[in-house]
Amino acid sequence: MKSQIFTKAWELFKIYEISFSQALKDAWKLAKRELVKIKFSLVDVTDTEERTKLLNLFNSLKPNTFLNKMRPFKKFAADNGARLWYDGKTFNND
Repeated sequence: MKSQIFTKAWELFKIYEISFSQALKDAWKLAKRELVKIKFSLVDVTDTEERTKLLNLFNSLKPNTFLNKMRPFKKFAADNGARLWYDGKTFNND
């Protein structure tokens, strides 16, 4: 389980170029949401109190909204040498 969370965090870190700490937090939230989903499916349909409690917990564990709005980082389309000078993270103002 922990290795899957770290793998997901590394994937978020690489794709969205966020800090690894933030990626790890979001990966944990996603893992907890999956566990709540499983527990929700096992709860009896008549137990509305427990189902409401799990539903509220599920909604509180949403990952950061920027993951939904951000697009994955795109690499340079043409290998024209610009990537040697600019790493995409710095602004040289030239």
